[in-house]
Amino acid sequence: MDTQLSRQERMALANRRTGLFIFQLSWIMVFVCLTFVNLQIRGNFASWPPEGVTSLNLFLPTLATAGLLLSAFFVGRGLRALRNHQRAVFLTSWQIALGLGWLCGDHGIRMAERAV
Repeated sequence: MDTQLSRQERMALANRRTGLFIFQLSWIMVFVCLTFVNLQIRGNFASWPPEGVTSLNLFLPTLATAGLLLSAFFVGRGLRALRNHQRAVFLTSWQIALGLGWLCGDHGIRMAERAV
């Protein structure tokens, strides 16, 4: 694919790929830093959760994780459908994935906050 492009098109493609790489690398760094800070905070206590803090119910986090994994499945299904030129399947899969992401992500957090 890259051999049929002009020099200017190859450079533009390389710039886009570099930009995407830097973007992904920045998100990976955020994840690693947040994980490190979490471990550091937990290391300052003798037990987790600290005394006086009640443990969370595992139902909501488990449900949210299952919903996000299911959403990832539908994203993959939509991508395969798009590559096979199946637009209707792609749109349906993408809508389900976005709905699950919304339900288990931001909306789910707000519902859990109201329940507590």
